[in-house]
Amino acid sequence: LNYIGGYRFNKNLFLGLGAGLSVNGQSDGPGGIFYNGYEVVKITTSYGYNTLISIPVFAHFRTDFARQRRWNPYIALSVGAELATKPISVATDSGIYSHNGHLYVGELAVGANCRLKGNMGIYFGLSCGAAFVNGYVDVYQTKRVDDSFDWNTINNITEWDDTVIYSNSDEFMFDRLNFKFTVGLSF
Repeated sequence: LNYIGGYRFNKNLFLGLGAGLSVNGQSDGPGGIFYNGYEVVKITTSYGYNTLISIPVFAHFRTDFARQRRWNPYIALSVGAELATKPISVATDSGIYSHNGHLYVGELAVGANCRLKGNMGIYFGLSCGAAFVNGYVDVYQTKRVDDSFDWNTINNITEWDDTVIYSNSDEFMFDRLNFKFTVGLSF
């Protein structure tokens, strides 16, 4: 859910700022449990925001074509960042590790605006967006085991022999790609 306010410089060019409310899933990287013959290694990686609700803030550029007609096609570009309600974090058996990263977003949209009355209209659009994040947390946990190791007992490990944490808040990486259909009001 987004609100965009701005200024129309002429019939074709609109520049604005937007803010919204976004409901997200988790954004976790690769991880897993491995056995190398003498120890169990559990890797937990997290990047992006592991928060259900975030607030996108962005600049919005839009150009309309054939503005004199009832149906007006447009192309739009939005660029900004998502503000999360909590930092990037990884929950493991031995604790929660977190750091503050930033999620940058961009979106390209095409669509059409149907003029209803005066300046009021309803618009429909298709967009492709991407998110990039700076920062991740990697947690490596190891447990030495003997030859009687059984994969069925892996979920019962509560104490690990070693825990190593790698955190980088400067690395910039791709987080996700999304496609959406938009319906909105313009006035």
